[in-house]
Amino acid sequence: PTRLCATLFGVLIVGLGVPIFCVMMRYNLVNGGLCGEPWAHVWSSAVPFGTAWMLYQGNVMLKLLAYSGIVLNGFIDFLMPGLVTLVSLGAAHRTLQAAAGEAPHAPVQPLPARLLPHYRNIILGMDACLAVLLPLGFWLQLQSDRAADADGLS
Repeated sequence: PTRLCATLFGVLIVGLGVPIFCVMMRYNLVNGGLCGEPWAHVWSSAVPFGTAWMLYQGNVMLKLLAYSGIVLNGFIDFLMPGLVTLVSLGAAHRTLQAAAGEAPHAPVQPLPARLLPHYRNIILGMDACLAVLLPLGFWLQLQSDRAADADGLS
């Protein structure tokens, strides 16, 4: 009961009171002539929330950064190179067709000659595999965090 009451107090009294004080502060800044409406919004809402967010000592921010890092880095580091390769293959194919089928000579080929005809399928397969593995990794991270939270509560 004590933990429930503390949570309700935090959400209902403190949490719902903050937006009201933000509106009152903005009103006083504008009507007092201290600043215009756009700056009053910044000083009454963005600065207090931004300061509190940076000074927060809990682990919610760390979890948010970890999850966003998994999603963004997974997409940028693993899926984007394959997608960019597919787009560039299409552009290279169109360029070769425009140049009467004459292939430019490169000192280093991306794959052995026997695999070059299958280059597009290899990249598509890699991207398909990563499209399955990335959400799986995200789910495993969530399960690991839940297990750690459950161990911490016991």
